[in-house]
Amino acid sequence: MKKLRIAFCGLGNAASFYYEILKHYSDQGSVDFIAGFDAIESKAAEWQKKTGISSYGNLKNLENYKIDLVIVTTPSGSHAADSRLFLENKINVLCEKPIGLRVDEVQSNITYAIQKGLQYGGVFQNRFNEPIKFLKNKIESGAFGKIISSSVKLQWSRPQAYYEDGWHGTWLQDGGVINQQAIHHLDALFFLLGQPHHIVGFSGNIINNLEAEDTFVGAGTFADNGFFTLEATTAIRPKDLQASIEVIGTNAQAGIGGG
Repeated sequence: MKKLRIAFCGLGNAASFYYEILKHYSDQGSVDFIAGFDAIESKAAEWQKKTGISSYGNLKNLENYKIDLVIVTTPSGSHAADSRLFLENKINVLCEKPIGLRVDEVQSNITYAIQKGLQYGGVFQNRFNEPIKFLKNKIESGAFGKIISSSVKLQWSRPQAYYEDGWHGTWLQDGGVINQQAIHHLDALFFLLGQPHHIVGFSGNIINNLEAEDTFVGAGTFADNGFFTLEATTAIRPKDLQASIEVIGTNAQAGIGGG
């Protein structure tokens, strides 16, 4: 069996998370770890010492590594450009969320990958949570009847200090509550009920000082699954309140949530 040759780009905590999961498959002999890349050479050296994977501070001569798949976990603002670089070197890409901060860049990458016959995707692991899988099954089986409405509420706390590191909350590198904190919950809602047909919303900064938004509220419609509402904020004080998804149908209703 041909081993899948995997590389990592961006060697911080997220890369370590993927490495620990995939190490099991490496031990089984189905995966080879080929290389690690990070623009900060000290991180590359630290990663190599920790994992034993040859690691580098630049992305030159990628064709020499014969990589099948790269996992991109660089800062959010670099995701689209880093992904494109690997795609242009005929390497399949799995990118941590968000896969980009500009719609046009993401759409360009998708089009390019399709044209070149490459795999290019993002990571939304919450789809595989048991409650989400259960709810998906019940919706598809018709247990809810006609879907009337649904909602996402993400009421979390991020202190001002969180936004003082030079990149959190910036348009160039991070985005706001929708792009960073609520993205998994919105994906779960759309995974359950389909892509939105119409949507309107309001965003702004209620408590925190940042370029992007700390609060968003909105509403919309699905083609066949009723109305939905969105509420996402990092302005809750003094600590996280809830993150929840609710679906209401003519025959049943269900909610998934926690702190």
